[in-house]
Amino acid sequence: QPFAALPPHPAKQLFAAMAGKEALVIQIKELQRTDPNAKQAWTDFSDTQLNGARDPNRQDEAVLANFLTLYSTGGLSSIQQQAAAYRAAPPTPMDKIKLLQKSDPLARQAWTDYCDAMLGGIKDPNRHDPNTINQFLQLYQTGGAPAVQQAARAWGGGNGKGMGKGGGTLTDLCSFIKAGQKASPEHFRTAWVTYCTVYGGGRCDPGRHDESFVSGFVEYIGELANHGLTALAQQAGIQVDTAEVGQKRKHGWDDPSAKRSASSIAPSNDPMIIQLAERVKNAQRQNPATKEAWIMHCNQTAGGVKDPLRHDAGSLQTFLAINGV
Repeated sequence: QPFAALPPHPAKQLFAAMAGKEALVIQIKELQRTDPNAKQAWTDFSDTQLNGARDPNRQDEAVLANFLTLYSTGGLSSIQQQAAAYRAAPPTPMDKIKLLQKSDPLARQAWTDYCDAMLGGIKDPNRHDPNTINQFLQLYQTGGAPAVQQAARAWGGGNGKGMGKGGGTLTDLCSFIKAGQKASPEHFRTAWVTYCTVYGGGRCDPGRHDESFVSGFVEYIGELANHGLTALAQQAGIQVDTAEVGQKRKHGWDDPSAKRSASSIAPSNDPMIIQLAERVKNAQRQNPATKEAWIMHCNQTAGGVKDPLRHDAGSLQTFLAINGV
């Protein structure tokens, strides 16, 4: 009885796949060497479809086969049009920093120093917002590598601006978030990741958010800490006078006695108020205009007390109804 046909050995299948890809790579490289139009076509294809990765060895077999099919059938016209539009568009900050690093070794080292000292060591420009990159470019263009390195040393040595009274710049806030995650990997870091997952589309790099988003988290954790510590102080019979804390200016509607009285009210444990308060907080995080409206509501009706848990249900329902939340 003849032997049954054996299935191909996995190693042979892998070798065949590698050989197939190798043949495609050789074919594309040979096309580029012998045909300027093919070389330009591969460049256009790489820029628009492969995020600029032009080495055929870095692509899988299906991608290479797709290019060769498009090239042989004349289907590259739409890709060439996309490439022309891509090149005609003004360079983004990411494009500028990448080109600067390729053309200037001093700039590449300056960017590395800047990232290590001020951006948590993250050197990929695509992981930073345009404002962060523009800050570096402006610093480098005005003072060159020495200016960047001096700023990096000053920041690393603790001589940076620090947190300002209004919450600081975005760079200050990002540094605060990163320091908090290092100091408290269990609680602070988990809280930040959860906040980003719920409100920030899962992006946990603080540099990829605007200042209002990051400062909103700082305000949120401060609020939670304040609630917990206030409850502990009350249980211990400790009187904490917060009437003057954070008070910057007087308004015509301010009533110090009312503010002092309201600030002495403990946060409510009523489920209904907790639910309403959470709606107010979410609305503030999602819309700066709603946050300003809440501040005005508190100043006019609650002696400036901004903690929703210290308001009654009627006050919260009125605010939510008026603002369509």
